[in-house]
Amino acid sequence: MAEEVVEKDENPVNEVVNLIKAYAMQETVEPLKPIGKFVAFGAAGGILMGLGILLMSLAMLRGLQTVDFFDGNWSLLAYLAVGLTVLLIAGLLGSRIKKDL
Repeated sequence: MAEEVVEKDENPVNEVVNLIKAYAMQETVEPLKPIGKFVAFGAAGGILMGLGILLMSLAMLRGLQTVDFFDGNWSLLAYLAVGLTVLLIAGLLGSRIKKDL
């Protein structure tokens, strides 16, 4: 941790206020600085994974809709197949999340 020097002031109230500010910065902001990059890459990865899964599910739906079996009354099966596939992928990705940091 970086040591900050609290400036000596003539007024003891100002000295206490400065000491409290320095302590608050040391205990709140400084421990969070190293995980900023970790959170940024995690958020970007989550957004890109979500976008990729969305586009792949739309492609799968469009591909299944071209199959003659899913015409007429059976068209709902294509949507169910895509929905179940997305749920399976979400479950698989959710199971891979590490609980300990």
